[in-house]
Amino acid sequence: MRINIFTKLLSILFLSISMVVGMFIFVAHSLNNDFINRVYDEVEFVLTENSTDFLLTHADKNMEYLQGEIVNYMYFSDADRILGEVTKFISDSSTDAIYVRDANGDLLAKMSKYEDKNELRIFEEADELLAIHNDAYIQIDKKIALAQRFFIYDEPVGSVIIVSNQEYYASEIGTSLEIIQSLSSMQRDKHLYQFAVVILLSTVLFLFCAGALLTRLLDPIRRLRQDINNFGEKTDNSAPFEDYPNDEIGDLAHSFKMMRDKVSKRENEIVRLAQFDPLTNLYNRNFLISHFESLVTDTDRQVICLYMDLDNFKEINDTFGHDEGDLLIQEVAGHLAMLRTKEYDDPTLAKCFKECMTLSRLGGDEFVLLIQIDDMGIGAYSLGFQIAQQVTSLFRNKLLSYNVTSSMGLSLFPMDGNSVDELLKKADIAMYSAKAKGKGRFEFFNEEMSSALAREKTVEQLLIKALEEEGTPQFHMVYQPQYHLRSDKLVGVESLVRWVHPQQGFISPAEFIPIAERKGLIEKLGKVTVRLIMQDMKQWRQFGWALPVSWNLSTVELLKTDIVDFLIEQLNSADIPRDLFNIEITETALVTDLERAKTQIDMLRNNQFKVWLDDFGTGYSSLSILGEVEIDGLKIDRSFVSAIGEGETSKTLVVDALVQLTNTFDIYIVAEGIETQYQLDYLKATRCHFGQGYLYSKPVTADIILNQYTDQAAKLKSRAC
Repeated sequence: MRINIFTKLLSILFLSISMVVGMFIFVAHSLNNDFINRVYDEVEFVLTENSTDFLLTHADKNMEYLQGEIVNYMYFSDADRILGEVTKFISDSSTDAIYVRDANGDLLAKMSKYEDKNELRIFEEADELLAIHNDAYIQIDKKIALAQRFFIYDEPVGSVIIVSNQEYYASEIGTSLEIIQSLSSMQRDKHLYQFAVVILLSTVLFLFCAGALLTRLLDPIRRLRQDINNFGEKTDNSAPFEDYPNDEIGDLAHSFKMMRDKVSKRENEIVRLAQFDPLTNLYNRNFLISHFESLVTDTDRQVICLYMDLDNFKEINDTFGHDEGDLLIQEVAGHLAMLRTKEYDDPTLAKCFKECMTLSRLGGDEFVLLIQIDDMGIGAYSLGFQIAQQVTSLFRNKLLSYNVTSSMGLSLFPMDGNSVDELLKKADIAMYSAKAKGKGRFEFFNEEMSSALAREKTVEQLLIKALEEEGTPQFHMVYQPQYHLRSDKLVGVESLVRWVHPQQGFISPAEFIPIAERKGLIEKLGKVTVRLIMQDMKQWRQFGWALPVSWNLSTVELLKTDIVDFLIEQLNSADIPRDLFNIEITETALVTDLERAKTQIDMLRNNQFKVWLDDFGTGYSSLSILGEVEIDGLKIDRSFVSAIGEGETSKTLVVDALVQLTNTFDIYIVAEGIETQYQLDYLKATRCHFGQGYLYSKPVTADIILNQYTDQAAKLKSRAC
């Protein structure tokens, strides 16, 4: 049965015989109004004071989560991935905006639910305070902003500002205050019934009962206030907001209980995100750091750090979308977790995976395995070699229909470093070294790798600036002539890009093209080379020369749907016939996504482009691929041509088989890397159609090519006469 406060008061009054009706009404009204006002003011004060603490605690948890997720992306100014992380907070009612800025103060990403007139003011105050401290607290109007600078290896990579609104708890606070207000209105509106004549004894009894009633009413209020304070200060309380009377005070306590449950649930989720990766449910970087500190407390312990990421993952993400990329990441995480359940012949190896392995995902396609070795007598290097081989074996089968490989780097504690940051950094360097040596492999860290990584970073930055220059003057094209082997007639050229930096001088394509592919710059570089080729071909056509030019198309560009439109636009602008512009692709494009590659190749050929398969025999595809994809020709890789005359019978037989096979499929074949007369004579005898190599000519400039063609034309003309 529900009993309200007024009913309790009325029951007391009925038990006591009131002395004077008028005096009773006056005293009752005074006590009632004074009591309600005290309750209202005290609860309003407590709620207002604690709402700021709630918001600051919540913003601090969000800042800790972002620091673990986006600091690497801030280092590389990866705005898309940063934006992907901050937009996760758009459903967070307490967060109005998140601003991510780089070390120069430029905005990298922004999540804002509405335009804020105080945005500039927040930035100015944040910059002023962050110049003194690494974090800052700013309050403007009803907004609370928490700003913090982020670092990687003591190097500032930028800052993050989280803006919260104190009106977030307005609905809950409003509900609570409405209950109090309704309580006040109820008490004021209720009519106090007039009692009969009271006597002096009933007056004494009334005063006693009224005092007992006020004490009984104020006890729940005091409890409620204490529960609110305990919750705001995170003080342990076995049953907060529980066991209250079934009246208005109970309603108020129930409202706070609902608020507490919502906040606690959100805080528990933030705590979970602080230690686990939400996509794979593996440990994240924060947990890895804290766990490593517990591992190395024992000085008689070795730790193997294996840093791994997927090869060509960016191409899969860009081509098929992030949803498909996320599925691939989840499947890789599942395969890595299977290391704990496999059977191993070596008991030491089995113990490493089943009992001593900590598996984590740092972000993107990067995974880390930490394995502690308690026995100092075990060789960490040889054990690390076996561990890397086991991880490599996971990728022998296709994942999600992709031929996914992984590159891995390994570092060892305490030999390579005494902190997890140092071990991760050196394992990362070793991983990049493995990628540079051909991917799908692993490397142990050594000091020479640091110099190689520094060189790669330098070349990457120089390449970015060179591609941004107007007209890209640092790049030019050279062309290697291609000849008809039976007649020694010049029939085409292969275009090759060259880079001459103003300070660094000549930078080899073997160095900067792999960097462009890994860093997502190859598409922009490809478009630069097409424009340069168009300039040279326009110059040649002024002299009446029309000779096919072959252009190397990367896998990323081939799988882009707009590549055909771009090529047509450039050729039309330069007034170059499409049959003079040949496309060379590698086998990697066919292996990555055969169906999509076939569609793109058909589109190119339907638009009068000739498509050649480059470096055939070095990739993953088989000869059967020639029956599935329609191409105009293929190029035998120089490794097979160089084997002619060197006693490598197997490779020589491959050349013979390829020449015969292309005749069967009625496609042309070009032999690359012809360097000796014996090789040339052998290829002529096998009826190979075309060839190129240093025996004929090294790659030369457009002017030299024009002179060679002019000389050839003159010789042919003199023979005809």
